[in-house]
Amino acid sequence: MPRITRNSLLQDFRDLDEDDASSVVRAAKAIRDARNMREVERQMDKIDRLIGGHGVEALYFKEGLGIRGFASEMEDELLAVFVNTGDLYNPTVLWDAKKDTVTLTSWGDFTERLPRKYRGW
Repeated sequence: MPRITRNSLLQDFRDLDEDDASSVVRAAKAIRDARNMREVERQMDKIDRLIGGHGVEALYFKEGLGIRGFASEMEDELLAVFVNTGDLYNPTVLWDAKKDTVTLTSWGDFTERLPRKYRGW
């Protein structure tokens, strides 16, 4: 998955200006340095506003049920947090909770690359 750079953001988000792209890069770094989930959420909300997203969402896994967009129980496993950009294959900023990395990808591509255990197909 591509690393987040100012240039990659400017290429994928045509309405983003250079200052906002730099702010997204800084927010992505802050996510990598975050010590708790609240800080991850705060930085993802900031990225959402900067790239003109439709809110921040998460992907969870539950044995026997597969991947879902919500957690119903405490034992649900958080896989990723991402900015909803309107379509599952639109570019977005995604935090991979398992690898603790922030990337520029789509959440559709992310789920396709998950190990078989998570995909369920």
